[in-house]
Amino acid sequence: MRRYGGRLVLLAALAVFSVARAFAEEAAGGESAASTAAETPPPSPPPRPYHLTGTVSAGYRLVDVDGSKDKYREDYNLEEGGRLFLFSLDGEAREPDKAPVDRFHLEVDTPGDEPVSRFVLDAEDRALWDLRVDFIRSKYFYEVPSLFGAPVQGDLRLDDLHDFDLTRTNGVAELRLHPKGLPTLILGYRLYEVEGDGTSTVLVPGGGNFVVLAPQRQVTNVGSLGTEFTAIGTGFFVEQQYRRVSRTYGLHGPQDPDGLDPAQGFTLTSWQSVEDDHIDIPITRVRLRRPVGDRVDLTAGYVYAHASLDESRTRFRDGTSTIPSDDGPNTQVDAGNASLSTQLADLGASVRLTPIATLHLDYRYDDRSQDGDLDALLDPGRLQASTHFHVALNRVSSDVEVRPTKSLALRAGVQYAHRDAAFSTADQSIGTDLVGAVAEGRWQPVRWLDLFFRYDNVQIDDPWTIPGNSQSVPALPSREIAYTFQNRGKAGFRLRPRDWLQLAYDFTADSFENADFNGRVQRFADTVSASLTPVAGLTAFVGFTRRDLDTSNSILIAPRYQPTASVQAGSEDVITSTLNYDFKLLGYPWSTGWNLSWFNSDSRLTPSFEPGLPQRGRYDLSRVDAGAFLAFHHPFLEPGIEVRRISYSQEPLSLNDYDATIVVFRLTRHFDF
Repeated sequence: MRRYGGRLVLLAALAVFSVARAFAEEAAGGESAASTAAETPPPSPPPRPYHLTGTVSAGYRLVDVDGSKDKYREDYNLEEGGRLFLFSLDGEAREPDKAPVDRFHLEVDTPGDEPVSRFVLDAEDRALWDLRVDFIRSKYFYEVPSLFGAPVQGDLRLDDLHDFDLTRTNGVAELRLHPKGLPTLILGYRLYEVEGDGTSTVLVPGGGNFVVLAPQRQVTNVGSLGTEFTAIGTGFFVEQQYRRVSRTYGLHGPQDPDGLDPAQGFTLTSWQSVEDDHIDIPITRVRLRRPVGDRVDLTAGYVYAHASLDESRTRFRDGTSTIPSDDGPNTQVDAGNASLSTQLADLGASVRLTPIATLHLDYRYDDRSQDGDLDALLDPGRLQASTHFHVALNRVSSDVEVRPTKSLALRAGVQYAHRDAAFSTADQSIGTDLVGAVAEGRWQPVRWLDLFFRYDNVQIDDPWTIPGNSQSVPALPSREIAYTFQNRGKAGFRLRPRDWLQLAYDFTADSFENADFNGRVQRFADTVSASLTPVAGLTAFVGFTRRDLDTSNSILIAPRYQPTASVQAGSEDVITSTLNYDFKLLGYPWSTGWNLSWFNSDSRLTPSFEPGLPQRGRYDLSRVDAGAFLAFHHPFLEPGIEVRRISYSQEPLSLNDYDATIVVFRLTRHFDF
């Protein structure tokens, strides 16, 4: 946050400085004129160089949580106290030819310790350049109080041993220079960062499991330089990008020297592990587009990326332990490196066959190759290994789009792909064919009705398999790992019987199958919604979605590896509703409304992998999130109040249940000068 916050403040300061400088120059000119013409009446003050508008919204939030506060923090994490909800400032130059910046927009959305904050800066000189900076910072907290409904044999702790308290930062800054008569130049920067603390576990050979602290930091900096221009009737885009990924993971502790099972009698007083790796990725992108007459449009693209990974890990135990196989304080150093090369090429053509028919033809080649080496000191000795894989994919798709009338559009085609994959660790090389079809259409028979549908199918021949083992007892057969027959369909309509009423219905169905492991997936979803604007200032929406899932696969569970049916089935119901109403009372404008979201899930899993639990497990979830607001739009200051109620229940994990009440008092001020 501090890292990109400094950059944003600098950019904002530059924009504000430009505006202040313009004000100063105008003021200096006014003072000089006044000193040389003291006898004459003072001229009228010059107009401000910028027309400024903006909004400030701040207030206080009250939060009351009854139940699992940790689960509430994971889901929402809205905290109590004073808050700046929004600050925005817009400036428009009154005389763009004389101003250093024609237009700018600055926005700060919920800064501070809020779960999500956003910072935006836009500025441009329409004739020369435009700048956009957009950073989002979000927080993620995970500490599940319970994983099981009740203790089972062999489980001493019911909570998850892995916790996270992370801050994510995603941001982009892009400057586009477009001088007259020259190609556009694009300078870009992106930041992806995850930083925070957590807990994890380590298994000491010959001993037991110990909970340790697990801080981590991952930073990706991306710089790019690109250009786009038109030459010899062809549009070009060329970009060179460079990525640098740095990651650090630590394991420090333990939190409890006696470990997860004190009855084992093992203790560990100190454990330190630090892992660092760096990935350098230069990426080159080229895109071309060329029309040929008024009937043919050609496109092409090429991407090449080469990633280089260097990794090292140091594990140091400097304390004492009572683990029999522990030979005292030691330092272990692991090292590894890998490289991944990716090439992606696209060719496309659109040909207008007739005034109502267009042919689309696309080809894509995707090639990836990776090599890696690992040198690790493990128990009982050193491990040195090398790996390699190569995957090449050739894909062709073709379809015809027909528009017999303005109200009817149909599109149908076929797709074929062939993939060659070879992995050294599995000692396999398999060629896979994928054949499919796609069709879609849209029809508007009358002004107030739209009908649509889409269907696509994929048949996979010779998919990747897991090698079998005939020497084991019982023998393990090889098994495919992909659903070889896939169907997906969607259909629905949009109905507008009145100008103030719109109804919609969507139906979605997915079906995946593979007889090799008795695999079957069936998913269905129905969505109905209505939008209303019955009177001026009143808008309302209500929607209902029903999802059904039925999944069944044959799995092998160690150590007996007997085929066992694994089933996941259930349903989900979702209701959403919003209402906004702008009205006048006592001669002043007011606003009110509500937001409602209700989610209910009933599901079951078979079998249970925990000893002591029944084979069929229920996992039901219900959440209601509803709120209402009232705002008074006074010309000087707009007070408002928001009330929100959240109810969450989870069965059989009742320790995660909570009820939260959130009340926000807000004051909003708009300014224009």
